[in-house]
Parts: sequence; structure tokens; C-alpha cells
Amino acid sequence: MRKRPPYFIFLIIILSILISNCTEEQTIAYNVFADDDKVAQVYNWLENMQMTSGETIGLLQTEEDSYLVSTYGNAMAAIVFSVKGNFLRAEQIFDYYNARLNSEMLQHPGGYFMLRYSSGVPVKQEFYRWMGDNAWLLIALNNYHYLKGVNTYTNMTTAIENWLRSLQNPTNGSIWGGYDPDTNKLHVVIEGNIDVFNAVYGYDDFHKNLLNYFKTDCWEAGTTSIIIPNYYYKYSLDLHSWGYCAFSSDFSTELLTSADRFVCTQTATVNGKIVTGYCFDEDRDTIWFEGTGEMVVAFYTAGLINQAAYYLQEIEKVLIPSSKYPNSAALPYASNPGTIFAQNGNLWDGADTELSLAPATWYILAKLGYDPMMPGRRSIPEEDKFWK
Repeated sequence: MRKRPPYFIFLIIILSILISNCTEEQTIAYNVFADDDKVAQVYNWLENMQMTSGETIGLLQTEEDSYLVSTYGNAMAAIVFSVKGNFLRAEQIFDYYNARLNSEMLQHPGGYFMLRYSSGVPVKQEFYRWMGDNAWLLIALNNYHYLKGVNTYTNMTTAIENWLRSLQNPTNGSIWGGYDPDTNKLHVVIEGNIDVFNAVYGYDDFHKNLLNYFKTDCWEAGTTSIIIPNYYYKYSLDLHSWGYCAFSSDFSTELLTSADRFVCTQTATVNGKIVTGYCFDEDRDTIWFEGTGEMVVAFYTAGLINQAAYYLQEIEKVLIPSSKYPNSAALPYASNPGTIFAQNGNLWDGADTELSLAPATWYILAKLGYDPMMPGRRSIPEEDKFWK
């Protein structure tokens, strides 16, 4: 047998070390995604947050000591309860909205209100019926039906779907943002259009025309990004995470890596820890924990496990014990004071200190590796895939 030269033996040793390290890194990455004690504490916080009396019984407030209730936040909570198999808690949320099917959803101009007080009264200055919130409520119902294997809330799902379909602009296929307090149509919100595509099951001209709108107005092929057209801030984080998850399993992962433009490192107000994550926009002046959780879910869905694990571990640096509920923890909305999307003002007081509903729900979904847009993905004709 011919003797192997020394450099060959050296090469084998180096390759063995590299393979060993890669395997170890992959194992560590996967170990982060577990239904562990951290999940138990955040889930316990969600259970404690669900109101057991009053006019909004069954719903959860937006923050631990808030007096506000959001449709989107409760849709996300219903998804988490469904994923955890606690369908009764999800049903309490759905039952609240189902009881208002005739008085709210089906009343002109249609749709459920975005924000209300704990008393159930819609917030006057936010007396809006946003398309995105209603789309996420439909996504929550889709997940509940998918996971439980039932079709309980047919009337509500049909009503929401019909309302969303009614908002399509026949001129270009986009979806209007809903209605303002004077029943005027709201401007087109791109992430909401992504939500609607995923929420409304099936594939027909409604979906085809919406995809054509994305191809014509919202796809920036050179940067592999979904953008906000005709707006001076054309890049937004959730267009990347939700954009990847909503459409098809063969979407380019470059949509996720192009979100690097939002990455920043900040000092968390609540505990002084240095954290790296994603901002809403290119200001990069604060970390949005809800959005960072969305990116973790998208990375996991894409099979980019190490990236997902890294940002999940960063989020966990800012898990804060609840001062109100024992054995409970959650996350603030943001890491530190900063501006809201596109510098249209500052975040509200407490955004970086109060425990918040939305990031808690996305954290649990991230830990469990569950993509809430998975049930809504469907086969799309090749010629309609705007990213191809």
C-alpha cells in the first residue's frame, strides 16, 4: 500500500476538526429550540394575562399593566394557545370576536376594530378597522382549525375573508388598509398585503392580482427585497420576515439576509445587557423584539438554524421576570428609547420597560420553531412568482 504523504494526513485532521465543530455548533443551535423552562415562564405570563372578568373577558391586554386591547395581539396569543394545545384559551379569544360578528365585523364599513379599552370601547383616536389586524385574526383561526382538525368558526372566517377580498383595488390588485373613523379607505400597507395573501385560503384571481401588484410595485430584484413603493422609507423589517414565510417554500433566502440592513446592537434599558437584534427600519436606534422574533421564525423556516439560534439567544438576554405574576417572564416591546418606523415620532413611554404581549408570543413561536404562516402557504403557478 502506498504511504500517504504528511500533508494528506494533516488535511484529514483539519477536516475532522472542522466537521466536529460544525456538528457541535448545529447541535447547540438546535438545543436552543426547546419547550423549556423559559417557554414555561413566558407561557405562564400569557395565561395570567388573559382576563377572567369584565367586558373583554378572554382577551389579553397589550402590556402587563395596560388598559388597551389589540386585535393583532390577541390573534397572536390565540395562535400560541393553539400551538400549545390549549384550545379552550384560544376559543375564549375567538368567542369574544364571534359574539361581535354582527355588531362589528358585518356592520358598515366592516372589519373588527384595531384597538379598544379593557372596557371593550374602541379607542377614539384609533377608531380604525385595519386590514392587517383582521388578516392576523383570520390567520389565527386558520391555525386553530389546522391544529385542532376542526372547522368551528366557519361564519367568522368567511366574514373576515369576504371583507378582506372587498378591499382589493381593481386597478392594480393591491389591498386597501381598511377604514378610518370617517369610513374612508386607508392607504395601502405592504406588510398587511402579505398577511392577506397568506390569510385568504385558496388561489384565484384575487391572489394572482395581488402577486402581480408585488411584482410590479414592491419587488426590488437588485437587493432581493420587498419594498414600500413611493415612500421615502422603502425598507421595513417585517416585509422580509413575513414576506419569506407567507408565500412559498421556494422563496429566496436572500430576502432574509438582505434584512441585515436593520441589525444593530443596543443596551437594554431593563437590565443593562448588550443585545444584538433587528430594528424596525434603517434608523437602527432600537431593537424591536417582536420583529427579531419574527426573523428567528423565518430563519428557522428557511433552515438557517444557526442564524435563528443566534438571535433567539440574544432575545433571551432580555427576558424579564414579571413583578405581578409568580413564575412568569416576558419581554419589553423595544430594547431602549428610540423612534417608531420612519422617524414619525418616538416610541411611547414604557416601550422599553413594560412587559409586552406581541414579543412574548413571537418568542414562544420562535422557541418552538413554529411558523404561523405555514398553514396558509399554497401552491403558486411558476409564472406568478414575482421573486423568480
